[in-house]
Amino acid sequence: MKLSEIIDFNPTRSIKKGKNAPFVEMAALAQDSRDISYTFSKEFNGSGTKFKNGDTLLARITPCLENGKTAKVNCLKPGELAHGSTEFIVLKAKEPEYDEDFIYYLCRWNKFRDYAIGRMEGSSGRQRVDWKAIAEFECELPQREERKKIGFFLKQIDDKIANNNKIDQNLETIAQTLFKSWFIDLDPVKSKIEAKVLGEDPKLAAMMAISGKTAEDIQNFESQKCDELRATVNLFPNEIKESELGLIPKGWKIISLYETAEYVNGTSFKNQDFSSERNGLPIIKIAELKSGISPQTQYTTNEVQGKYLIKNEDMLYSWSGSPETSLEVFKWFGGQGWLNQHIFKINTETKEQKVFVYYLLKYLMPQLIEIAKNKQTTGLGHVTVADMKRIKVIIPDKKGMQLITKKLIPLFDKSSNCLQQNMVLAEQRDTLLPNLISGELIFNE
Repeated sequence: MKLSEIIDFNPTRSIKKGKNAPFVEMAALAQDSRDISYTFSKEFNGSGTKFKNGDTLLARITPCLENGKTAKVNCLKPGELAHGSTEFIVLKAKEPEYDEDFIYYLCRWNKFRDYAIGRMEGSSGRQRVDWKAIAEFECELPQREERKKIGFFLKQIDDKIANNNKIDQNLETIAQTLFKSWFIDLDPVKSKIEAKVLGEDPKLAAMMAISGKTAEDIQNFESQKCDELRATVNLFPNEIKESELGLIPKGWKIISLYETAEYVNGTSFKNQDFSSERNGLPIIKIAELKSGISPQTQYTTNEVQGKYLIKNEDMLYSWSGSPETSLEVFKWFGGQGWLNQHIFKINTETKEQKVFVYYLLKYLMPQLIEIAKNKQTTGLGHVTVADMKRIKVIIPDKKGMQLITKKLIPLFDKSSNCLQQNMVLAEQRDTLLPNLISGELIFNE
């Protein structure tokens, strides 16, 4: 069969010129994810691609096609149309019931992708593939009932990945909110101090601040829950002191951001360092941090200093690149690799310190991004060690660090488990996909 037998390419869709509608830019397509990361409202100017839920978007320009930027549209309201980059090819299933999901996975099939890449035309660095070229792709495809089963089966894996991502985002939101309240805004400590001034119960005031409940609600708590809340409150100081950052809890201290951990910058690699056979270990750049190991990842067999070796559960911080999209803190679960320049590997002595620094950097990221923006050249910016030494932060004492153990480490670990599970699921999906589409694996009745 040819793809044109089951697919309508760039189908006719109508959006009135001048109307605001959801817009999808190329950056919203991840390299290894089915779902579009985000949309925003934009006036339709009369050009660009138009699509709806159920369509597949395939990036047709280098390097996005080679990097695997492909998405299935599922983020719109029923009946809603969106528009997007002119560098998308829109694929619509002629028989949605059988082929809507199958077409998306077929576009991720290495045999199809190699075919599309091999038919790119244009000047170096701006090559594109035409939709008419991929419409001619011909191969043996499963019967439509089998295509439906394949699409449904692989969809279950991506649905689980999407659900894990939602859980991870919720856990991150909870943890970051808690971190800001306790270690930045100092809400429990301030509640204690204010209660003492008013002649009220400081512990009860702090319990109310932490739980968000009234005094009456707390009185009705089960004894175990009330004891746990009281134990948490006891870890916050009852007094404050003056500091260069203003009033802070007594016993806590002020240090620079750079002193919160050991920040090891990655090393640089040259063209002669790369392995043509992809032997050795992968070189981890910002692209790998954001999208994982890909066919574009470079490898090296060179001897590299051990301090640049990264492994699962390491914490990494990219400090250079496009400020809005590159500066970020990452948990790494992609296996062993060598750390490239422009990324810090963050070494800590304890789990409590690691989790504290992770959420501290998350909180400070808007400030760090602003610093990088002010140093932009040709669209790129960076944060230096000198910048990190100038940023002062509050560090809790030993009792305060126990709060990390009690509340933040469980959230951090649950979030990490979601990410690790997604790595396994994605690997299983990518292993099964070519075997299912090629017919090497079939579903038994």
